[in-house]
Amino acid sequence: MMISPDSYRMEHQNDTLEELQAEASEMRAYIHNYECGLIPKEDLSMLPSPSTICMMYREYLKVAKELIREKR
Repeated sequence: MMISPDSYRMEHQNDTLEELQAEASEMRAYIHNYECGLIPKEDLSMLPSPSTICMMYREYLKVAKELIREKR
């Protein structure tokens, strides 16, 4: 289940800088793989769909970047 960007912020606001950077890296990798068509075929029928996950990861990544800036 996907959560709102505000809920994502609340869930991760106490993460360390390293945890936030790792989370951001994982989201960037998923977005890259989606954009390059590297999502396994068996994952294309899952819910939420890879396109929805990618869309939400883009939103979460914005929040993660803000949190990273705040931690520096």
